Amino acid sequence: MKKSILFSLVLIPFIVSCSYSQSSWIWQNPLPHGHAYLSTSFINQNTGYISGLNKHLMKTTNSGQNWSEIQSSLTLNKIQFLDEKNGYAFCSGNGFYKTTDGGNNWLRILQNGYYGSLIYAAFSFINENTGYVPVSLSSGPPFYWTTSSILKTTNGGTNWNWSYVNTGGMNINIYSISFLDSTKGVAVGLYRYTTENGGVNWSVQVPELVQYSISIVNDTVCFSVGQNGSFYKTTNGLNWIYDSTGTNVNLRSCQFFNSNTGFAVGDQGTLLKTTNSGESWENIYSGFSNSLYSIEFFDEQNGLVLGDGGLFALTSDSGNSWHNLQQGATNSLRSVYFTDYNTGFCAGEKVICKTINSGNNWEIVFHDSSASLNSITFVNKNTGFAVGNDGLIIKTTNTGQNWFSLNIKYHVNFNDIKFTGEMTGFVVGDSLAGFGTILKTIDNGYNWRLVTDSIQTGNLESISFVNDSIGFAAGSNGLLKTTNYGVNWRNWNSSGYINLKSVQMTSLNVGYISNEYLVAKTETGGVLWTPLTDAGNGATSMYFLNGTTGFKVIGRKFSLTTNGGISWQIFNNQNILPYTLNNMFFLNRDTGFVVGEYGTIAKTTNAGGLISSVASIEFFSPNKYELKQYPNPFNPVARINFRIPESAQTSIIIFDMLGKRVKELHNEYMPAGTHEVEWNASGYPSGIYFYKFQTGYYTETKKMVLVK
Repeated sequence: MKKSILFSLVLIPFIVSCSYSQSSWIWQNPLPHGHAYLSTSFINQNTGYISGLNKHLMKTTNSGQNWSEIQSSLTLNKIQFLDEKNGYAFCSGNGFYKTTDGGNNWLRILQNGYYGSLIYAAFSFINENTGYVPVSLSSGPPFYWTTSSILKTTNGGTNWNWSYVNTGGMNINIYSISFLDSTKGVAVGLYRYTTENGGVNWSVQVPELVQYSISIVNDTVCFSVGQNGSFYKTTNGLNWIYDSTGTNVNLRSCQFFNSNTGFAVGDQGTLLKTTNSGESWENIYSGFSNSLYSIEFFDEQNGLVLGDGGLFALTSDSGNSWHNLQQGATNSLRSVYFTDYNTGFCAGEKVICKTINSGNNWEIVFHDSSASLNSITFVNKNTGFAVGNDGLIIKTTNTGQNWFSLNIKYHVNFNDIKFTGEMTGFVVGDSLAGFGTILKTIDNGYNWRLVTDSIQTGNLESISFVNDSIGFAAGSNGLLKTTNYGVNWRNWNSSGYINLKSVQMTSLNVGYISNEYLVAKTETGGVLWTPLTDAGNGATSMYFLNGTTGFKVIGRKFSLTTNGGISWQIFNNQNILPYTLNNMFFLNRDTGFVVGEYGTIAKTTNAGGLISSVASIEFFSPNKYELKQYPNPFNPVARINFRIPESAQTSIIIFDMLGKRVKELHNEYMPAGTHEVEWNASGYPSGIYFYKFQTGYYTETKKMVLVK
């Protein structure tokens, strides 16, 4: 077994929680999942294991070509297998574990608090029985870490011996530890520690920069990498020489085959190789952008890297090219929009993704390395727009399969786009020469005119229209409002709330604004805004189905309200997904999507069990209004189904044969799509009734018959 296999290391902020709720969400992109892979351990050229966040543990028996999932009850931050049955692992917050059945079951053999100890993720076993685990020791409550030790076991963790490490009362922070044999070992972190007698005694040195990973080649040659691209080596086992790899990013893992050839990986997708003992380094692959946490080679040609966002790639040519086993976009996604129940789009950094089966599969339909898209929308199933940084507006006329750029002379970042009809739309963006940027089109996007060239508003982030004429724009200095179809805009009262990220009006009177610290509501058409105290830490994105039912995201948390923001429910009061969420879209009260960093796309089909008097059967953007009722005749319940092409205030009123108003069945702001309401006529006599459906732009009346 190669010695390098024994010290596969990952450094990641282990203080974060090991678990979060995902029971209400279905992961859709990237596949197989987007959780960071943290550690790898190969016992020979063919058989190895990798572990990651959210309890992911996988095994390969053919050098990584195929992987099988091992059901685990723990998130294992670092693993080391000695053979196909015996292995050890560290789990942040829970302690140190052992398996004797290939990872199917884990037994805790050391835990935080053991004699006041704080366990570090670094550990190293030289065989099934003998291993080392660094800890800090407490002098007692409230756990002031004043003493350090490297624990040693010779019976597989049943018993541990303490080896005091003199660091002058400082926390040792060991990030990597490795042994060449039963006597010689090295550990690195804030300090460098070496032992020549199997860990009975340790000598301490202080490197200039923190080291995160170590690779021992033989009894005299050893290498380490770490903070700010730093690199240390020794050729006599005593004196260490500092050098730089030519990068200033943190390097997280390294592996050397011999005294000349080695690899190092780190933040921002950095993958370095040296063939001259570290005298010079080459960044041999630029295809990664996510942080890389671990590198493992089975021989000088074949290896793998693990990284953030579920990145997991193999090489068969000594690292010159890599095959990413992860499928789907891994770029930051910032906007999501569906044109019907099955067809949806996500836009973000460099890409637009499309699904035609409600998110079961996502295809990249647009890719431009220079494009940074912030918002996407469609005016019908064929025609859509996306906007982004540096004055970018792109358009599709064939259901998103092809996109072309529009000629825009304003080179500012565009942050949001909304249409009030097929021809009329608006774009908001960053400040242009000190004035807020709002562009308007009245010809389906072929021409855009700046309509705010005299209002000093700072950057604008979001725009929302109540109807064709009345709209609001939100941004760094508060709100703007128009009452004449967006021709003119004026500064509007936001009750002093600034740095707004989102605005959504659900009716002429009711609307919501948010920033990262609060959500506020108006019931006076924006005259007065009241903070919603139960909303917690604000929202970077909101989506309201109507005046009472809405959703918000901030960070990795998703919340819902069913009472107009008076109270909010956070799913299990935990982060629902591993990465920051940027935007959402709901098809109806149950089914919705969130998008975020590292290509995150997830779907919910229960929305936390929302209850509404109006059942939203399905969503899609039709190009006409439809109204129907069934069954007809009915007794006693009539179901009235209506379809609207755009969000609108809607009402349904029941009249008898004489034209007398019997009941106002429904009066609510609804999103575009198909909806249904029920009328229970058990208290009314048999006869002919009329139901009148009305929006701001459309009215229709139809007949129904009650037969008892």
